Amino acid sequence: MKISKSLVLLLICVTPLAFRNVFITLLGSVGNALSVAPLIGAFLYFILKVIFSEKIEKQFVLPYLYIIYGVFCASIFPLIGIVDYGSTPMLGFFQLFTPLILALFLVQRFRGASYSKVVLNVLITLALINAIGGLIQFFYSPNIFGLISNRVYDGGNEHGFTKRAISFLASPQSLSIYLAFCLPLVRYYSVNKLAKIITFLIILFCGVLTGSKAFFVFLFVYFLLSIDIKKVVLAALIGGLILVPFFGERTGVDTFDRILDIPMKIVNLDSYLTFQIWRDYVLYPSSLEETLFGRGIGVMSTSSQTINNYKILVGSTESFLVQLYFEIGIFGLLLFLFMYTLPPLKLILNNRMKPLALSLLALLSNMAFSPAFYGFSTACLFLLAYSICLRNNYSNGKCLRLNDSLQK
Repeated sequence: MKISKSLVLLLICVTPLAFRNVFITLLGSVGNALSVAPLIGAFLYFILKVIFSEKIEKQFVLPYLYIIYGVFCASIFPLIGIVDYGSTPMLGFFQLFTPLILALFLVQRFRGASYSKVVLNVLITLALINAIGGLIQFFYSPNIFGLISNRVYDGGNEHGFTKRAISFLASPQSLSIYLAFCLPLVRYYSVNKLAKIITFLIILFCGVLTGSKAFFVFLFVYFLLSIDIKKVVLAALIGGLILVPFFGERTGVDTFDRILDIPMKIVNLDSYLTFQIWRDYVLYPSSLEETLFGRGIGVMSTSSQTINNYKILVGSTESFLVQLYFEIGIFGLLLFLFMYTLPPLKLILNNRMKPLALSLLALLSNMAFSPAFYGFSTACLFLLAYSICLRNNYSNGKCLRLNDSLQK
């Protein structure tokens, strides 16, 4: 009964966020409010825990310190913020930190031993639903039942892309990263072997149809992390030999040409528009304190730029990690990387749940080359998987006093 209640809580929190665009389409502003309600509730829980709790479990110390650093960045916004809007730090903190707070809330409330199994099944089921929706959208209806918002239907649109799968996560890139992330996790799905194979193929097929480079970059990085160095070199040589005949070639189908363009963009990196954007944001003029603590949490937030009607450079850093550096500085970026990578690395060292750990580490490649991790839906789902690492790295119930950890 206790596990059942926890599962209900998990679904109540995750479902509105995973299908946020559906809620907004059906209910408008009310649907938007309902979809972010779990984030608000988790944030209030976090505040109460910080105020009234005397101790915190050891594996949660780094995430809590990262969140507290976010509060610090919001409090010094008037000193370092490069835009003059009082709502910006609040919007930025909410968008950047509440997905992590929600993950911490769920992992601490869900006390059943089956937490990892239940969460993985939920994540894979969501991937399967999105993949099926993407296939239907791609082959049957560009905007199925009016619930899939897609601006990249065919070659006649403003972007000039051919048709691409998109589904309920609102963009081909967000969908592709999530599907790629879940592919290695299908082995954990609580179904029979045939159902696992079918699930794997459906997710893989839809991922290819997104036409997103992020899908293939993730799988390539995951593959490299999964094998030893000798096999990495061999795989790179084989992959190079396969791609050489197609170097610079085009198929005429945008979905596949986007993948064939990857080697050309690597060779001509200086002319790659996204690389120029990264460079401009990294070299953006700033003082020493702005370099260390950022140029203002939330200044690159889509919500803040839309509500306050401003744009910095091109409006997007095109990289989650560059965005972290720009908003909360070198200290914030390093603290995030340390907080994020330590739990998966511990799992690998302990030879536990290696596919999950490698999937989370491979996700760093997409954080570097894409801003998609920043979105509410994808961030909440990825950090929910991250919380599994926190649960599985539980150190015999050892705790640290919260007040002491804050002082340090």
